[in-house]
Amino acid sequence: MEDTEGSGRRRASIACQPCRMRKIRCDSTRPECSNCQRREEQCEYDPAPKRRGPDKRLGTRQRSSKPRGRSGGSEDDGPRMKLELLNPLLLPAAPQRHSPLRISTNEAVLLGPSLQYQPTPTHFVPRPYDFEQDAHPKFPPPPPTVHSAQQGWWDAFLQSYPLPQIVADLNFLFSEMASLSFVNARLLLDTLWNPTKYLTLQPAFILASMALAVLIRSSEAERGTSGRDCAAFLRDSAQNALDRAWREGVWLDVSLVEAALILVVYESSAHPDYHPSRLLQAFRVLDHALSTLGLMSFDAGQPNVCRYVSGTTPLADAPAPASSCRCIPPGSPHALPWDNPSWSAHEIRDEECRRVCWSALSLVTSFRVECWAFSRLDECDKLRMCDPASYLLMFPNELYERRRLDADGADLKNSVPALYGRGMLLTNFTANAIARGGESEEERETMVQALQEAWQETQAIQDALDAHECNLHTATAQLVGENVVNTQMMITKGLRSLQGLPATDPLFNRQQPKEWKYYPTDIIKRVAMSISYFSDPRAQQLIHRPFSVTWFHSQLAICLFLWENDRTLGDVLQVAKALAIPLDVMNALWPCQFIQTEYGQLRSRLEANCKSAGQDPPPAKSDMLPLQPVVSA
Repeated sequence: MEDTEGSGRRRASIACQPCRMRKIRCDSTRPECSNCQRREEQCEYDPAPKRRGPDKRLGTRQRSSKPRGRSGGSEDDGPRMKLELLNPLLLPAAPQRHSPLRISTNEAVLLGPSLQYQPTPTHFVPRPYDFEQDAHPKFPPPPPTVHSAQQGWWDAFLQSYPLPQIVADLNFLFSEMASLSFVNARLLLDTLWNPTKYLTLQPAFILASMALAVLIRSSEAERGTSGRDCAAFLRDSAQNALDRAWREGVWLDVSLVEAALILVVYESSAHPDYHPSRLLQAFRVLDHALSTLGLMSFDAGQPNVCRYVSGTTPLADAPAPASSCRCIPPGSPHALPWDNPSWSAHEIRDEECRRVCWSALSLVTSFRVECWAFSRLDECDKLRMCDPASYLLMFPNELYERRRLDADGADLKNSVPALYGRGMLLTNFTANAIARGGESEEERETMVQALQEAWQETQAIQDALDAHECNLHTATAQLVGENVVNTQMMITKGLRSLQGLPATDPLFNRQQPKEWKYYPTDIIKRVAMSISYFSDPRAQQLIHRPFSVTWFHSQLAICLFLWENDRTLGDVLQVAKALAIPLDVMNALWPCQFIQTEYGQLRSRLEANCKSAGQDPPPAKSDMLPLQPVVSA
């Protein structure tokens, strides 16, 4: 506060726009405050103080002579009480579940549960990013007709969720989850810090991201029930905003597809409302979004893009793998595509469009493997995103590799990311064939031939993967290997069904289970280490992974499926018992009635199989380590 010259009155110092956005103290020095000088940012002041509420017009506030107590509120206290509801510091720590609230871009307020705001440390430092929002046709700027609605929505949302908390939560989310690598985190956070740029972000995208960010930190070891309630409210709000955006059709961009994809990740996670039918519906919404914006055929005009015919085996027409891969040797500088200085803003957006599609295919592929493992009805064959013929798209990082190797693209179909994409297309083709079957003898013979070609393609993918000795993309390489074995088992089951083989025939050759068990066993070892340090930050791999519960769940189902088809596979039963340990812990961390009911049935089958095989049963649930709160950074 400072005296006004020539009067005894005092006036409030007016903070500059950057300091006001960061909610930090501003010394109001003109023309640049000390904070902006230190950050080397442009310091701007409003030409006149911005007043809100009763003080918007000077001298019009009707002040009450009533005491300012918290009790005994009257009708005159209504506006003040509404503002208190918008203040996250005054919201209850454990809100009750609320019915879905319709949130749209033209609503002035956002009412609903919020976690008590506590500033979360973030190491992100805003850096200038030379990027024009309207530089890409798939990312058009918001039309002028929605500007006021956007401003109103953001003003209301920031009252419930302060900007520093949004930045910290989304920074944590997109740095924690590799499956969300389609988001350029640096660009997103830079946009959020800018008071004009964040108006270009779709509410559905922000709400969906916040819902998942809150959920992954709401296990029983962290925010618990109140966090999961808040995440559910944000998720319902995101769906309402997404539905409204598509219905009105005024402003459509790729971030709406990203919002739909993030909601799929949410629905694939263990949470109180989880159910496969909800997840299937989320995939339908995502499929509609991908198709409406034409993202799956984004590279239709590019040379050497794989083209597939509907109903036929998706063969990549890739050359035989070389004796050694052409990947960058370990230890060499390897610029990630998002940070590659040679890429233009337009090319970064191009890559974002591609990554959205491949991320969507990865999620639906995992879901279909889960349906196969539990013998559930698979209705995904009706989705366009599950038809290989829909894809006219370069593989992730392919453009970067083309320039690095000065190649035409044909020999880049054997890169690890490309092998992952090829494998997922093959898995979905196989699942489509199994789901549709064949009515006539001719149709069945055609499908048998197609599945045999698919088997040969899985072997070609495995051979190309074996040629990679670079030790790069190790996580993706593991996914490729796991996907190949899963697809081979699905092919075998499909061939037996189409050929009418009796149920007593062996389902798999013995090599398939041996290859399959390698992948869950390696992950189980790492998870076991996390459980050993459960009260330590190293356990975050387990604590922040509600989306991994369904993977462990389906792996146990596959184990029992293999064992019950071949009782000589004793090692598979050992893997099943090892899987039960992290599942017991994760089910305690992430309460979900549907998953826990199914898991109880699987565990009973496991115990019965152990007894019939003369093996010790899995450890009792009571032997699980006690849950202790973990304080996250």
